[in-house]
Amino acid sequence: MNKQTIRAFSAGILFSVIVTLIFIILFQENVKLTEIVKEDFIIIQKDELKQKEEKINSLEKEITRQSNAKNNAVKKKTKQQEAKATLEITLEVEPGMKSQDISEKLTNTNIIKNKNEFENFLMQEGYADKIQVGQYVINSTMNFKEIADIITEK
Repeated sequence: MNKQTIRAFSAGILFSVIVTLIFIILFQENVKLTEIVKEDFIIIQKDELKQKEEKINSLEKEITRQSNAKNNAVKKKTKQQEAKATLEITLEVEPGMKSQDISEKLTNTNIIKNKNEFENFLMQEGYADKIQVGQYVINSTMNFKEIADIITEK
């Protein structure tokens, strides 16, 4: 190989590189970085990353807002159910009534669940002999001691 052949070969390589570059520049569409995918990674631009982070933050806020709204609705519903579940009566204690009669009335009106337990409580704690005649407002959230304090006017 002589000098002239090597120059011609080099000129041919240079010419083909220039033609390839012109072809790529003129006929190839611009490849965006966001379209390059390699090994489960996506390359994106900073402004696009910022937009996606803002979208994630707004979605997290929306989830939090909806969760809070749902919790508030559940709390409100629970309070309403508790309010409905609380029964209130005016208990009228008449002369000659015994603790058994009062226990019976309270059981029939669903203020207490077990009349025998209430009667035993009144006897054991000394309330049975101290019941006063009158009208008393009693509700289903009261415990035995609270009811006994009211009807004995302690």
